[in-house]
Amino acid sequence: MEKKKCIKIQDAECLFRIAYIVHLLLSFNAVINRTCIVNISLCITLGLSAYIGCIKLWRWKKLIYDKNFLLLTLFAISFAVSAAVHYQYGISGNLKGFIWLCMQIWLLYLWFDGEDVRRQVKYIGNVFIAIVTMQNIVNFILFFIGFSYRKVFGYGDIHMLGFHWGRLWGIYDDPNHGAAISVLAIVFALYLLGENVKNKKWYVMSLIFQTLYIYWSDSRTGIYSLVLAIVIWGVVASSYKYKNCFKRKVRGYAFSVGAALLIIALVSPVQNVSGEIRNKTKFVYEKYCLGERGEDLEEEDEDEEVGRKGEMSDPSNRRFAIWKSGVEIWETSPIIGVSWANLEPYAEKELPETYIVDNDLQKFRSLHNMIIDVLVGQGIIGIVLLTCIIVNTLAFTFKNYKMISDTDALLCGMLFTIICISFFISMFISSIFYVNSPETYVFWFAFGGYMNILQKNVETG
Repeated sequence: MEKKKCIKIQDAECLFRIAYIVHLLLSFNAVINRTCIVNISLCITLGLSAYIGCIKLWRWKKLIYDKNFLLLTLFAISFAVSAAVHYQYGISGNLKGFIWLCMQIWLLYLWFDGEDVRRQVKYIGNVFIAIVTMQNIVNFILFFIGFSYRKVFGYGDIHMLGFHWGRLWGIYDDPNHGAAISVLAIVFALYLLGENVKNKKWYVMSLIFQTLYIYWSDSRTGIYSLVLAIVIWGVVASSYKYKNCFKRKVRGYAFSVGAALLIIALVSPVQNVSGEIRNKTKFVYEKYCLGERGEDLEEEDEDEEVGRKGEMSDPSNRRFAIWKSGVEIWETSPIIGVSWANLEPYAEKELPETYIVDNDLQKFRSLHNMIIDVLVGQGIIGIVLLTCIIVNTLAFTFKNYKMISDTDALLCGMLFTIICISFFISMFISSIFYVNSPETYVFWFAFGGYMNILQKNVETG
């Protein structure tokens, strides 16, 4: 009876996780994210999360032994304290942020049973790959037919589809997010290929579509993340597959490094090919809509080739200025921070001349770096807790990685690869904490699964 009940709980948990990632992928789809479809997916996700949350509260004794449980709980409390102290700058944003943070820590990160990780990775990985691949196919269709559309909803809030400013946005609300999501889909596909699953042609096709989008989005974060993912996954997979043959292992390492170098070498040729395609393609639909701020968007000549030559006068693409502004804000409340959701109103009142609210482009609501986000949002307390989580995880990994069974080695390696890539992405795109995005979801899903499997292997010896 207990076993049947456990299986039902695992099924419900898996269903919640599938609903959650579908909701997030829809939310970052520029065609769908302002429609009732997203509201429906949100209601389904919240309903399932309430059900799973009640079950986890009922079985809390089985969950508190996770190695990071206490530190993550203290981190959430730190978030709540900072939000409460700065309530005068806003309440609803921090309340929503706290709810999502709790869902990510206690519903995504904490697992009922390590035995179910493999099954859920297979299901969720396939759902993730399928949606991302379909979205990228649509992106290429928009590219080839020359579709371009943009509309302003408010200051700095521009709704765009298609090809803009030398980059393929497609149907993503931001090409950097699209590229990061595509990299994570590639890691899932490489793992499933290594597991000798059926329909290998489908996974190979998905790899091609994801890689092409990363190139044509001209996202440096996406390209560097892909290179890093190939190297880490190559080392992990070779270490597992050829653990008893040193020469083959070294060849595997060399192959992964060679593949990474090839990816870098192909950046310019692939983008040049896209430029030739653009030269032969006329816009079939290009519309500049009246925005809510009451201004017409000025029509601009779109770049015909992939590449952001105009933006590269600032190699950081404004990030250095944003990060400096974040440090200036942190200095006004160094211990507990200013609460992340209140970043903009706090800066407007306390530091009206700081860059994130006083520049020639837009008001920035995030700092494009997870560590600076935490520093500004939760101050020194938040950074200390984050450091403790990282050190604790690495120490537990290095102490016990040799105890991982052959059965779990490849799965653990894939999850560890995703953790590393997600952390790298978060250095240039706000994610992991505060931002409810597909990248954030995949990090917590992988982090929880990895720690659960590692602890299970340690307990079983």
